[in-house]
Amino acid sequence: MAQFSRREVVEIAGTAYHVRISSTLNTMSVYVDECKLAFRGKQWCHMVADSLDELHAFALQLGLKPEWFQRKTLYPHYDITQSVRAKAVELGVSAPIQI
Repeated sequence: MAQFSRREVVEIAGTAYHVRISSTLNTMSVYVDECKLAFRGKQWCHMVADSLDELHAFALQLGLKPEWFQRKTLYPHYDITQSVRAKAVELGVSAPIQI
């Protein structure tokens, strides 16, 4: 099976993300922003995805609990710490870019 990958810019809730698109079936479209909200002594950001199934599946890979899912917001997401964001980027989520 031939594989390909390309990069494109996706905008979600006003933030531009540089994402990797691949032909492999196990690739998910999951995004993290560069937000650094201070709360309870940590820096937090947001993780979103193209579908809720992808979002929840990736959250499980990161060890996030389903009850941490933020569903009553403008866009469904998980709030994640900067250390979890770093792990997400290691697993293939790309950092956003400014446009």
